[in-house]
Amino acid sequence: MSNSKTGQPLAMMNATELTARRTACTSALAASFLARKDAENLLVVGGGKVAQHLVQAHFTVRKFKKSKRLDAESIYLIKKNIELPTSPKTQITPIIIG
Repeated sequence: MSNSKTGQPLAMMNATELTARRTACTSALAASFLARKDAENLLVVGGGKVAQHLVQAHFTVRKFKKSKRLDAESIYLIKKNIELPTSPKTQITPIIIG
């Protein structure tokens, strides 16, 4: 960010982090209008930079009872028959297709 008159730098930001957070917030905002009002569960598919912020963003606009996350690592652990790690806020739940 720079001063509009002088061009002097005012701030340097990590654009990747900023974009990930903005995308998560946009998703949560859209869901607040488009998702069913009685939805109790949140499923996040993916484990990338945006996924790290999705649960927090969605819980800001709605109080879900449960959240689950499915990513490539959890699929690998399921296939190897290894117990999946869980945490109180976000459980990694196996979903097998096919």
